[in-house]
Amino acid sequence: MDGSILSILELVNTVKKHLPHGNGHIIIDEAHSTGVLGPRGRGLVCQYGLEKEIWARVHGFGKAMGCAGGVVLCSPTARAYLINYARTFIYTTSMTLTSLICIDTTYDHLAGGHADEAHRHLLQLADFTYQLLGDICCRYAPNSSPYSSAPHLIRVGREKPSSGSPILPIFTTKPRSLASFCQSKGYMVRPIVAPTVPVGTERVRLCLHAKNTFEQVRGLGEVIRQWIQNQQSAAAIEGRGAVEELGRPTNSVVRMSKPSL
Repeated sequence: MDGSILSILELVNTVKKHLPHGNGHIIIDEAHSTGVLGPRGRGLVCQYGLEKEIWARVHGFGKAMGCAGGVVLCSPTARAYLINYARTFIYTTSMTLTSLICIDTTYDHLAGGHADEAHRHLLQLADFTYQLLGDICCRYAPNSSPYSSAPHLIRVGREKPSSGSPILPIFTTKPRSLASFCQSKGYMVRPIVAPTVPVGTERVRLCLHAKNTFEQVRGLGEVIRQWIQNQQSAAAIEGRGAVEELGRPTNSVVRMSKPSL
């Protein structure tokens, strides 16, 4: 959800350390990494050359692949087990011929290097977006105004997407407000709130695509700035109103009873 990438090498070494007899097996879900990470989009495992260390890999044909369905890369023994015991596989129907052709065409496109330029652009775009959001956070830093709620408006994750993740979270206490404002300006972003994520980690989730441009990202940054300024103005007006209310003289008369003798 945060766009973070698993430290897969550390995971493999940890399993080997604590389960030295080979009785530990690792399954990696490559749903978000297929078509994005690794050589020619082969995924995170291939990016680190750990194919022999992973017991099974699950690749999804949605998301970057633009198709539907999925596949499990595993040993012949695991394959036979899944065919005979996996309920979701047994009680389903086979893929249509058009779906298989779509997947085959997409893989040919990736394997032929035709998506390499788009992949490089996506990495550059993710890095640019992260820097832009960081600059916005620095500009509207805490205590920029005595009535400002800027410290609670937005912040970006600590992990820079240099590893290739095109998913960037914008953490905010007002995710629905920010998402709605961005949508009104033509940017399709979605709020992610509790219980989907833990309370206090609500965010607007940015999912970048290779077809997005730097100009579009700059435009989104400007919209986010406008939203922050609107929030600051509203907070300032509310804060001044509260101060004026506290300082307003009272016209009420306090009647005191005459003490008895």
